[in-house]
Amino acid sequence: MPENTDVSVSTEFCDIQDWAKDNSMIIKLAKSKEIILYYPRAILIAIPSPILALKLLGVYIQENFSCEMHFKHIITVSSQRLHTLKTMKRKGLRLELLHCVFHAIILNKIMYAISAWYGVLNKSHVLQINSLVKRAFRYGYVKSVYKLEQFLQDYDDNLFTKAFRKSHAMRRQLPSPKSTCYNLRSLGHGLSVSLVKSELHKKSFINRVSFNKCC
Repeated sequence: MPENTDVSVSTEFCDIQDWAKDNSMIIKLAKSKEIILYYPRAILIAIPSPILALKLLGVYIQENFSCEMHFKHIITVSSQRLHTLKTMKRKGLRLELLHCVFHAIILNKIMYAISAWYGVLNKSHVLQINSLVKRAFRYGYVKSVYKLEQFLQDYDDNLFTKAFRKSHAMRRQLPSPKSTCYNLRSLGHGLSVSLVKSELHKKSFINRVSFNKCC
C-alpha cells in the first residue's frame, strides 16, 4: 500500500482475501508477513516493521530496496554448485555437458527475475558475478566467458515485449503512448519517457528499458 491512501490496511487485506477466494487460493495468516519499504536515504525515527526482509517468489526483498541479501544468496549457492561441477568433471563429464549443467544450475539461478532486481545492484556486485563466470571458464566448466550485461539485455527485451500484451499484468504499468502533432515515422517503443529524479527509480525495469529503447 502507498504511504498516502484513503483505504485502510484492513480493507485492503480483506480485498486480497476475497480475490484469493475467488481464484481458489488460500492465504495462511500464520505465514503472512508485513514489511515497510522506504527509500534508502530517508530519515527514519523508528521502523515499526516486524521484519526487515522477505522472500517473494524466490527473490529476497529488503525494506530499504537493497539486494544485498539476495545477492549473497545467489553467490553462495552458485559457488557451492561450482563444486558440484568440479565433481562431475572429475568423473569424466565432457565440456559440452558441463556447459549445459552450468546453465541449468548456476546461470539460471543468477538470471532468475534479474530484470526486477538488477537496478539495485552496484558495480561491485556485477563484478563479482562476472568473476564467478570467469572462474567457471578457467576451470573448464563453460565454453566461453559471459558478462551479466549481455544476458540482461536479452531478458529485458523479452519481458518488455511481453508487457505490451493486453493480458499481461505489467501492461498497465507501462508509460502512456507518446503523442505528437507531427506525422513522423515510428521509432522505438512509441511510449513517453517520464522524467525521474531518483537514481533508484531511474534504474527500475520499466524506466531503464523505456529510456534505452528510445535512444
